Amino acid sequence: LPQEARFNFSKSLDKLESKEELHKAFHNLGNTYMQEENYQGAVDNFKKALLNNPDDYNGWLMLGKSYSILKNYQKASRAYQIAINLRPNNMEAIKEYILVLRSDSETINKELIKKYFNIYLASTNDAQGLLDQLSFSFTINDNSLAQKTLNKIIKHPDIKNKIQYLSL
Repeated sequence: LPQEARFNFSKSLDKLESKEELHKAFHNLGNTYMQEENYQGAVDNFKKALLNNPDDYNGWLMLGKSYSILKNYQKASRAYQIAINLRPNNMEAIKEYILVLRSDSETINKELIKKYFNIYLASTNDAQGLLDQLSFSFTINDNSLAQKTLNKIIKHPDIKNKIQYLSL
């Protein structure tokens, strides 16, 4: 937003009275900052939106994405955890949460990562998810997980070139 538009928006915030109006205004402003790639501005506004509606799944998800882009993985992780608690069956949020946990520390977060890979793969049977889990198992040096994942990869109908996995 040009500075003048942002100034006018700030003045109009003073006229909003209900928590829902404030929530919506700050959430929309957070989305605008995301589009402008001003991720700290997005964080600040998503936090304000969530003060007015702490049960906003999308707000927590967007806060997590913003923190993740800023490489603040621990705060991103907390935001994703709240989003997942609000909607435990949303596999896209779980997939993003796994990426954040892996970006933070695969070693420190390995049990959480295993848990959420199991939830994600049990629900989706996603071929790329299996390949990601295999990579993760090698990184943490978990031979048992690697073997189980390889067996699933070999049986998965969408994975081509299985011969490369047979020699592992």
